[in-house]
Amino acid sequence: MAELPPMPETWPEQRTYIGKLQHIGCDRLIQDILKDVPAGASGTPFHFTIARIVEKLMEENHILGLRDDTTIPQIAWAFRNAIELQIFARFVLKSETNVQRFNNDFFINGQSALRASLELLNSFSKKVPNPMRPTGEQYRTVEEIRQARIQAGMGEEGPLMARTCAGSVGLQDHYDAVTTLTSMLIHPTTFSILKTFNFEVYRD
Repeated sequence: MAELPPMPETWPEQRTYIGKLQHIGCDRLIQDILKDVPAGASGTPFHFTIARIVEKLMEENHILGLRDDTTIPQIAWAFRNAIELQIFARFVLKSETNVQRFNNDFFINGQSALRASLELLNSFSKKVPNPMRPTGEQYRTVEEIRQARIQAGMGEEGPLMARTCAGSVGLQDHYDAVTTLTSMLIHPTTFSILKTFNFEVYRD
């Protein structure tokens, strides 16, 4: 690996420097993960899952380290997401069972998201003239996901929560601190609504 250039002396330049290094690191890690796939194989659920987590981390890193036009709430979302990705990465690295649990959560989230969208459409149809209505195909998709969920052995199990996983990988205190801070910067709380100061004080 080529010798790294020296760290800039001021924070704005340091942030970009760190962002570029993290981007390179994530890219190389994905390449290493793919190299670990057995010869002649297309990859395992573990390789796919951990590589996708690192790819998502690259997206959040771009917001945190390489964009200059981000708002404080966008930075807070990216920071929170990066922490949750770290938690899920540690979670799936612990066991094959955890990899399967994480991947099967796709069916739980997929069913919940589609059901919620259909509920909203049905609510709108009662109040809006000539509304968009749920289609038969959407209802069939809900049923297909439900069947896949049953086949995966998920039954009525709830979604995998980052807070729960944080406790199992030794990041509970860190997660609690991050979510407490970022929630106030992201969501409409009295703190964000009644603030009399500039949110930019949180950027650094």
